[in-house]
Amino acid sequence: ESVRLIRHQGVDGEVVTLFEYLYICFAVISFLKHTYTYASNVVKAFPSLPRKWGAAVKVLYILFGRFWDFLDFLVGILGICSVFAYFLREHHINRALDNFAANNGNEYINLSKQRNLELMFTFCVGGVVFFVSCKMIQILR
Repeated sequence: ESVRLIRHQGVDGEVVTLFEYLYICFAVISFLKHTYTYASNVVKAFPSLPRKWGAAVKVLYILFGRFWDFLDFLVGILGICSVFAYFLREHHINRALDNFAANNGNEYINLSKQRNLELMFTFCVGGVVFFVSCKMIQILR
């Protein structure tokens, strides 16, 4: 896997930066909205469940019986994870670039953290895209 150290150069870099910040705003707002909605729906649904069900069955029903609410909540969680991965990735890339500049490129720099954070960010964004696409398919059905 490759790690791109210099990300934001030229006009294309500014556009990439703009869309990264828009995605961060979407992820944070989505997390807050879906967490609140999911929590309020769970609180409303819990008293209406039959009393004969055990606690474990009630929890499983609330988690998976309200599948689309849970999917929205999962989108929010993956969005926040991708934001954390984004900032950690940027931090570690900047540290690697500073180390590279300090040594004039004459030292081996291990980029495994940067690679792993890049993969984590990509997987989280991929999960967000996949689950939002599933939600859109359900809406359009």
